[in-house]
Amino acid sequence: MKQKRQGYIPGARESNAGDNFHELWACSKAIELLNPESSLKQLVIEDLSEWDLEDGRNNPYLLLGVDMAEYYGGKSFKSCERIVISQVKYSHRNSQKDWTLSRLTRLKGKRNPHSLIKRLADSFNFFHRDFGREVKNKLKVKLVSNQNISRDLIEAINEAKDKLNDGLDKEYSKTGWFIKQLTDESEQKINELYHASGLSSESFLDFIQVLDFSDCGLDDRIFLRLGLIKKLSDSVTNRRDEKLTALVDLIKKNALPEKRGKSALQKEDVLTSLNVSLPEDLFPASPEFEAQDKKIEIQDHKKLADHVKKHQKTILHGVAGTGKTTTLLELRNHLSKQSKVIYYDCYGGGDYLEFGQHRHLPSRAYLQIANQLAIECNMPFLIHDDTPKEDLERELKRRIVAASELVKEDGGILVIAIDAADNSVEAAQKNSEDYFVHRLWDLKLPQNCRLVMSSRSGARLQSLQAPTKEVAEFKVGGFKNE
Repeated sequence: MKQKRQGYIPGARESNAGDNFHELWACSKAIELLNPESSLKQLVIEDLSEWDLEDGRNNPYLLLGVDMAEYYGGKSFKSCERIVISQVKYSHRNSQKDWTLSRLTRLKGKRNPHSLIKRLADSFNFFHRDFGREVKNKLKVKLVSNQNISRDLIEAINEAKDKLNDGLDKEYSKTGWFIKQLTDESEQKINELYHASGLSSESFLDFIQVLDFSDCGLDDRIFLRLGLIKKLSDSVTNRRDEKLTALVDLIKKNALPEKRGKSALQKEDVLTSLNVSLPEDLFPASPEFEAQDKKIEIQDHKKLADHVKKHQKTILHGVAGTGKTTTLLELRNHLSKQSKVIYYDCYGGGDYLEFGQHRHLPSRAYLQIANQLAIECNMPFLIHDDTPKEDLERELKRRIVAASELVKEDGGILVIAIDAADNSVEAAQKNSEDYFVHRLWDLKLPQNCRLVMSSRSGARLQSLQAPTKEVAEFKVGGFKNE
């Protein structure tokens, strides 16, 4: 019999792996706070926002199912557009073990026995008892786990959801009557969930509609992905893993009991943990693309996606007004959902020649692209601290290689798209300064990575200094009406 080593604590590895997963998962969500395209306003660890707690509803057992609460568009239930409450469960030893009906409804604990489904239902009921049926339009209650939901159970839940969605006009109000409309197999499972939830007949039907198992079955690739993200922090210029460690420490601090009711993480908190004052310090040249007219179609945008799949480096060009930017922006809609397109805007809404813009400078471009990669691929941010251009180039290359690996793991391709690259050359020449676009042609791309630049045709196209043997051309044909 194998003897346990001295100091061995049963379950310690399992617990540590679970804690690590919780922290890295929370970090990936915290990064979203800095995404200009996201409406996420605050992230609360193991709690709800202080505005939702201030009414004196302090029964701690109602919140045992809250590992993380994401508030989108506001900072309370009343002001937000939606809330996602997550219970995170990670198993190192039994990753292949499914969440069955028996496991979800099994009671645990001595002082206050609770099943997992009861905890999720209590989190739902915290809001439902005050806001009623409005909750189903705003709230998602999620189980996040590397273990799958059993097929027969998810089929029963999906049947119930479909029946409710199809029959909203019938205004089902009683669970007992509704369950009898299901197949025999589903009826038994939904009935057991109903009784285990402890919810009233009316509220259970709303609970079923907000229950979300889409992040179950996150297999060990996700954990390895988060581990890779942690390792990537070693490549942060001159900082090692200090930045990710600071963010993890912030997550841990906000989960402490004394932070209850005051544990909301907002954009400013994440910036502070990164030792950054303003979002512009991370994103010095944010895109300023104009809204695209959805009624106008470009003849070539589907062809461009096919072209990009075949060619690693491409110049997209055309005369003025033929829709080069629109074609480039549409690219992400014609690639697989697993693919990522990182846009860099050299035009800046027409202000690229204005005082203080300097979108052509390598330091601004590399920092912007690197941190767009951080947002899109949940990677560590690059903090620029007067790093020489040569080191920034090396750093950007590392991140492109790492991001390509992450995207490849998901089955997609990574595209770096530089819009109006010829404007960058123009601005550099006017100011007698260095620029970056010609240097990117020398970048050796990973197999699943692509580089696309757009430019006007003619002399401006030639100013990009693209190696003709390595770079394929794609000429935009122009607009057409639907």
